[in-house]
Amino acid sequence: MKKINPENFDLQPLAFSLSGFTLIEVLVALLVLTLVASAALESQIHSLKLENRMRVLQLFRFEIERIYSVTQRAKDPDELIRLLTGNGLCRVKSQPLIVEEGTNKTVLLKHTLDAGDEKSVSTEFYNRPSPGYGAAVGRPAK
Repeated sequence: MKKINPENFDLQPLAFSLSGFTLIEVLVALLVLTLVASAALESQIHSLKLENRMRVLQLFRFEIERIYSVTQRAKDPDELIRLLTGNGLCRVKSQPLIVEEGTNKTVLLKHTLDAGDEKSVSTEFYNRPSPGYGAAVGRPAK
């Protein structure tokens, strides 16, 4: 068997290869990691915004159903105001509109819904109140 002579080995390249990564390699790895984390966070933020918007739209749907039900039950404007205030999940502003077509007058209610802290989300819709409400709108103030 051959004897290995330590003087024949060059230990310098071996020491250099075991020293680790170069600064450039570490910086490139950090850059790639930062880009991946940035894309993941952006996706998560977008997902949270969509979830919040869907929550607000669901809230509006429930509130519109409640308002429609209330306007069909209310017999006069005072009762309608009492039923609309304080029960809702979001801010509601309702106002009567009188539409005149020739000799016919039709009362519509315009409802504006606002999600409270959501400044960009609001909607409005119109509906006809119960028949007794239309006669009460033209009455003199108490």
